[in-house]
Amino acid sequence: MPYRVIQWATGGIGRAAIQGVVSHPELELAGVWVHSADKV
Repeated sequence: MPYRVIQWATGGIGRAAIQGVVSHPELELAGVWVHSADKV
């Protein structure tokens, strides 16, 4: 059973974190918070 992860923000560091979560077999990206609809 993977750990479910929520990423807070999608700036430069956030994008790198998302890539790390998505590529890790024991993690599942459950959600992402963004402060602007333009970033969705």
